[in-house]
Amino acid sequence: MATSSNRTINSNIRNSQNFLSLDIWQRDLFQGMIAVADDQGRLPGSAAMVRSKIWPSDDVTLDFVQKNIDALANHTDPFIFVYTVNGISYIQIINWWKWQPGQWYGPSPIPAPDGWRDRCRYHGKGDKIITLNWTGQGGFVTENTSPILIQDSGLDRHLDSGLSCPSGDGETEGESETDGDGVGDDFPAAGKQERVDAALLTSPQQIKIWNSALGVIQQEMPKAEFDAYIRPLKLGSMDGNQLKVLAMNTPVRDWVRKRAGPQLQNALKGFAGCEINLLIESDVQEMERTKT
Repeated sequence: MATSSNRTINSNIRNSQNFLSLDIWQRDLFQGMIAVADDQGRLPGSAAMVRSKIWPSDDVTLDFVQKNIDALANHTDPFIFVYTVNGISYIQIINWWKWQPGQWYGPSPIPAPDGWRDRCRYHGKGDKIITLNWTGQGGFVTENTSPILIQDSGLDRHLDSGLSCPSGDGETEGESETDGDGVGDDFPAAGKQERVDAALLTSPQQIKIWNSALGVIQQEMPKAEFDAYIRPLKLGSMDGNQLKVLAMNTPVRDWVRKRAGPQLQNALKGFAGCEINLLIESDVQEMERTKT
């Protein structure tokens, strides 16, 4: 997840009657969310993930964490928006762009909620400054317009569905380009009416989709499990809409199938904008198949 080293908590928050109406745990939770959110003001929404990021050393129950998340989301003037994408819960800090005045914010691997517009400004390849909607309004917007987009040598594409990926900027502003079928040079345009054919995804597109999906899973899984089981996975071949992924051995394969398979497949589908069937096999299986 792209994360800036600096976060701003405006001192005026202490004069806000809305903030002061929260109890001390809710205030700490909200300020903690600001501290750990990614550059677009998002973070995983499950109580377990929130506790691990904000109260890792506090003896609090998951029910207590969920109660306080709900308090922030259901407040008369809500502080956060809780939403679900492909069965996974996420949190968006509502007034993120009101209080974050920094100059460098990267894209988020977490899909944005409906109606939300990201703002990006970061260094891309060749130290080029890449921006997306940097001079425009960020946050929840009502206009049915697309953000102004500049490409960095056509390498990266903004996903119209709100799934943030790198997009470009320069001293002028222009429109993104596609090859006419809704698929950019390096990334499919997910969320459009027309469906992308998975069989037409190029190897660079497959790699980018895979890495983006891993970024989402990483936010939902304890670091030790991710490093042990998910990070070593190898991206294999793609046959039609079936994407093959190789685990180091059969026990790891079985663990991934049971614990992360459905989430990985949903994330891949979301980023690709088309149906992708995930086939998780072990290297041993692959070697035996090659021999035959």
